[in-house]
Amino acid sequence: MCGSLTIGLVNKQARYGSAMSPNLSRNTRFAAILIILGVVALIEARQPFPSFRLGSFVLTFLGLGLISSLLRDKLRDGFVVLASLAFGLSLVEATATILDAGDSTTVTNGWSVLQPVIGWGPEHAGRYHAEKKDPKTGSSIYSADYTIDTNLLRETHSAETSPTIVFFWRFLDLRSRSEQSRHATASLRGFARTQAKSAQS
Repeated sequence: MCGSLTIGLVNKQARYGSAMSPNLSRNTRFAAILIILGVVALIEARQPFPSFRLGSFVLTFLGLGLISSLLRDKLRDGFVVLASLAFGLSLVEATATILDAGDSTTVTNGWSVLQPVIGWGPEHAGRYHAEKKDPKTGSSIYSADYTIDTNLLRETHSAETSPTIVFFWRFLDLRSRSEQSRHATASLRGFARTQAKSAQS
């Protein structure tokens, strides 16, 4: 009697454990997906290290792989394609990171930060220095100072002795041509109305 009861309890625990194992694995994958999404968002917002984009692509690949493991049929196939695309982007970014490892570009901190409204821009007004050197020879490729005004826009000052350069002449020329074409069209319409009235009379 005791032996049969013990065997029954063991079988019940085995069935309960086997039912819990898939659920535990599924919950673990859900938690891992949420953690990956949070880490990717944090990396993109903070950019804590130079190759942050590579980390984002790798984590995105892992997240899409986990999502595809929870799905079935065509939806799973679609996420497998997205995961493959993320894997390819990871390889491309890794190759670019390796080839660009010798890049010696120095920029003042705060030159490009996430803006609250849209895009990226300077963090505050002031002067920012940017310099890039050839990693092989060490010679300077460019060295520039950017002056940012209180509106966080880049100031561009012309030299006092240099001639004035106008950039909008093409636009003005096109505008004058469009105005001429409108006048010509209006004249033709007026002429057509005059001819129509003459024919009616």
